[in-house]
Amino acid sequence: MANPLFVSLLRLKSLSMRLLLGEDRREAHSPEAQRKIIESFPEPRDAVERSYFQYVCQKKRYASLTYRALCSVANLAALVPLVYFVAFKHRDDDSEVSGSSESASAVFLGQPHILDRLPNSLRDRYDEIDADLQYGMLMTKRERQLIRDIWARYPLSFLFVLKCAMKIMAYCDIIDKSGAKAIIATSEDSYTSSILTHYCRMRSVRHINIMHGEILYGLARTFFSFDECIVWDEYYKGLCLRMRAESAQFKVDIPEGLLYRGDSSNMVGATYYFQNQTREQMIEIKKALDHLGVSYRVRPHPIYTNMDNLNLVFGGETIEDFDDVPIEQSIMGSEMLIAKSSTVLFQGYINKKKVVIDDLSDPCSFSQARESGYIMANKCECDLLSEIIARVD
Repeated sequence: MANPLFVSLLRLKSLSMRLLLGEDRREAHSPEAQRKIIESFPEPRDAVERSYFQYVCQKKRYASLTYRALCSVANLAALVPLVYFVAFKHRDDDSEVSGSSESASAVFLGQPHILDRLPNSLRDRYDEIDADLQYGMLMTKRERQLIRDIWARYPLSFLFVLKCAMKIMAYCDIIDKSGAKAIIATSEDSYTSSILTHYCRMRSVRHINIMHGEILYGLARTFFSFDECIVWDEYYKGLCLRMRAESAQFKVDIPEGLLYRGDSSNMVGATYYFQNQTREQMIEIKKALDHLGVSYRVRPHPIYTNMDNLNLVFGGETIEDFDDVPIEQSIMGSEMLIAKSSTVLFQGYINKKKVVIDDLSDPCSFSQARESGYIMANKCECDLLSEIIARVD
């Protein structure tokens, strides 16, 4: 179970980003401009530089002056807790104990609802995987020295060093509590990931990342490095390599949990899978679904969908409860799956469902997704919602 501090910080970050950038966060740069930014960096010397390059890329994602000002303020504010962690925080005995009486082969740090993304190859390799470990933050001389070394290289990047420090201390506690041989993460979009891989190697622990959602070309997932990074298709590997992720880490493996054997009872004509659409886009989507003339449901994203807007636009009976209806039941219980750029369409595709890309409610976003390497718009055969509507007419 994640540290409550991390959970609170993530919620605060999500709220701040929504207020600053709106619900439909749009990148500041075109895919071509992002490519030029990514290719402007030299080859990273080591894991620390990989993390720092990813941090710099992520700072360039949005053009909002308010966003950039907030980043500057956050960077200055990070100095105080950073000094505390480096100068004062320590464990009572300041020892370097590794392992505990209760040992897990591996620890899974992803959300419980994506446990089905764990491929059988990992389940077979690690006979016990702890997905509910409660952890905090811990530091010994070893962690303090690593944090100081990072700070010495980037003395003015207080926020970068602080987040790395907090994650290193969390991993220290995880390893000491669990005695795990591996940490399985879902954090290729975190700029701390490469440094954490370096730290895990210091502790003789494998750092493994599994694909858990859609991957698009952009500034978020650049330069990352794990001991092993499992993706669902060779196409995703190529996409990550274009973003200059370390090349030797990739393995292709579709989790058994994504291959469904669903019940076809209570089948509906279509299910629309929402992401971070605005109210105006939701209204356009409702018009399109009504125009199809089939029974339909809509399923919100558990994090990004504004539920107030969704309830306002769609009736309660139409909205699928993601807490009560597993995603596999939702996919297999629908004849047609519709989404903007959701990984649900790929899940439907590999389960031989009819999948449709929404190119109507936000044409600009659709074009950008295609240019950003969205697999369903570039490799897999699927229909466009505009084409389906035209055939109905």
